[in-house]
Amino acid sequence: MAEPTTKAEFKEYCLRKLGKPVIDINVSDDQVTDRVDEALAYYHDYHFDGVEKVYYKARVLNSYIEFSTLSEGDFKVGDVIKEVSSSSGGAEEATAKATVVAVDVDNNRVFFKRPSLSEFTIGKFATSDTFTSVHRANGARQITDLYRGLYETRYIDLSVKTKMTGAITITDTSASFATTGNVPEVGQLVRVSGVLTGGATLATGDYRVSTSSVGGGTFQLKNTDGSTETTVVGGGATTGLTFETIEDPYIGVSNLFPMESEVSTGTGMFNAKYQFILHNLHDIVNYNITHYYMSMAHLSLLDEMLVGKQQLRFNRHTNKIQIDTDWDQLSLGNYIVVEAYKTVDTSNGSDVWKDRFLQNYASAKIKYQWGSNLTKFNGMTLPGGVQFNGEQILSDAREEIQRLEEEMASSYSLPAVDMIG
Repeated sequence: MAEPTTKAEFKEYCLRKLGKPVIDINVSDDQVTDRVDEALAYYHDYHFDGVEKVYYKARVLNSYIEFSTLSEGDFKVGDVIKEVSSSSGGAEEATAKATVVAVDVDNNRVFFKRPSLSEFTIGKFATSDTFTSVHRANGARQITDLYRGLYETRYIDLSVKTKMTGAITITDTSASFATTGNVPEVGQLVRVSGVLTGGATLATGDYRVSTSSVGGGTFQLKNTDGSTETTVVGGGATTGLTFETIEDPYIGVSNLFPMESEVSTGTGMFNAKYQFILHNLHDIVNYNITHYYMSMAHLSLLDEMLVGKQQLRFNRHTNKIQIDTDWDQLSLGNYIVVEAYKTVDTSNGSDVWKDRFLQNYASAKIKYQWGSNLTKFNGMTLPGGVQFNGEQILSDAREEIQRLEEEMASSYSLPAVDMIG
């Protein structure tokens, strides 16, 4: 039989390696899945082929509020927008205020850096002195969507969003969610399955939420590569989708590239390398690069002493990159690039399932579970005088696991940093 390319095939491969179907392997399917997941987690943590280096980019952007409608002159730059309780204005709520930095009437959006109080909430209403002076009869607009930019969050979230879980029913005019926690968020990565009985056709797979208008029963899901976008609109009495949790792929962050121009590099004509080439192009072939090398090293040292290098903090369980810097000094539109490590893809067709170490280690883990299950029958005699020997299977599996973990440390793991050299 061909080598496994999916998780289901891999599980069957491991069971055959242990003797199935010639003998019964006394483990449940759930136990096999758990042991395979354990083996895969160990493989990702220690095997040099279990992770890959990637460069993750996050753009410095403003936050915005999106309204169902917006007219020219409703808000202006410098306005203080505030959250209120109703469309007629109502009592001012001390939960969210922000200063407008830009207005996009075409997309019904008002931009701000960060709230001076708390966060705005989808479904609530927002107004300003300018807005109420223009629309006295209707003192606020309803917030239909929110985007939290880096100026507001002040951290980079590497997690694959798992907030939206469970079934969602979409009708013609509204979206009904079981709990508040099921509301889709912009940027959220979700796995979709189910049939749209009255709306657009949507294939089962992974999508990213690009816009959201929960009150109108409409939201957009974009393919993970960003190539196409599907608008999901409620079109029947019962239109159902199911959103499932996806595991986070990032396990570490090792470096942060400079977020702004350095003294030694600069930009445009102020770049030190540009100036060197400009003034020495006529005899660059005969130029002694020792002086250039020493000058660049000195500029780099000055940059490190006078500007400093931003420090980052990352924990794989929160998946948030905390950067110790003055976020307000970062230029709008610039990218923050970090060097990170993510687990290799194990989706269908992945070569990971063909890895010899993973096959042996997962089989040993399943064998250990098998022996553990049988130990409770020790001493029990079956017809014909046959006795279970779960302790022997358990002991053999324990030795195999220990040997494989020693092999991992000596042959498949990268050495510790302080041991290199």
